[in-house]
Amino acid sequence: LVFTSRLNPITFLRRYAPNIASTFLGGSSINAIPETMRVCEKRFGVSPKVFSFSIPFGAIGNLDGNCVYLTIAGLYMARLYGVSFFGRELVSIILVVVILSVGAPIVPGSVMVTLTMLMNTMGLSPVGISFIIGINVIIEMLLTVCNTIGDVAITLVVARTEGLLDLNIYREKPTQSVQEK
Repeated sequence: LVFTSRLNPITFLRRYAPNIASTFLGGSSINAIPETMRVCEKRFGVSPKVFSFSIPFGAIGNLDGNCVYLTIAGLYMARLYGVSFFGRELVSIILVVVILSVGAPIVPGSVMVTLTMLMNTMGLSPVGISFIIGINVIIEMLLTVCNTIGDVAITLVVARTEGLLDLNIYREKPTQSVQEK
């Protein structure tokens, strides 16, 4: 936001904060699409020409949270099994994580399937997933927040570079009337 669009990230976070709780509790980027699109238009001043493409596309294909989750969980499992990865092995794991994140189904719980595939790729037993299953629901809620924040931030960058961002709305102090317009 700062370097590519000259937008204040504090303003972004302040204006997006009311949406975090509903996104967190929704638990799915797909479920968050209508609310996220409304936020882009009403709170940030993004043109529908941008967000009507970028938000659904981001919810389906840009799963930042899955990349983060698979990386951390995979490295945690490797540490749990006492295995270290360096150089070429680490690069191949990163490539697999990206492919799994893009190809993951967009339903809650699907990250367990992709984590199983990652562990098989790493040569680890998927039995270790049992350490994560208990807290997976909360982790997936955090992933949804991460995904939607990333989608909105990229939407703002695109809208700003294309001249389709109303800076008056973006810079306006958030009030109840702005949120309900």
